[in-house]
Amino acid sequence: MFTIVPTLQDEYVALEPMTVKHIAPLYKTGQASSIWEWTSHHYCRTEQATKNWVEKCLSNKQLGVQIPFVVIDKCQNQVVGSSSFLNIVKEHKAIEIGYTFLNPSVQKSHVNRSCKLLMLTYAFEVFEMNRVAFQTHQKNQQSRTAILGVGAK
Repeated sequence: MFTIVPTLQDEYVALEPMTVKHIAPLYKTGQASSIWEWTSHHYCRTEQATKNWVEKCLSNKQLGVQIPFVVIDKCQNQVVGSSSFLNIVKEHKAIEIGYTFLNPSVQKSHVNRSCKLLMLTYAFEVFEMNRVAFQTHQKNQQSRTAILGVGAK
């Protein structure tokens, strides 16, 4: 049920299922150190680190515990970040949205709001989840404000 997910998209954004072909674009878009301020790892520090991270995400997908996407800004026609479904608990119909990073060029733009709406819609309408949680660091005020911007708490 959760390992095959299509590209989620609207007129502005596409959330494409992550593959190894995304290593180079993710590495490129993840270079700003500000992206990683509230994370325990800088997943795009080197191309090898990005490769390791993508392979781990894909392994987690096969285990059914994560569904990783790359975020494509259709206005620029390029990868601008990543987001995932994670902590999937089928028996409780619960899922989280997290592991999100966006290049600073699209932060505070339509991109994050579009991504979250696409993911929320898919989680509730297709996966038929009862609960969707967002994951962010308690001190990451920018992310917490963005979460409020989509009507969540």
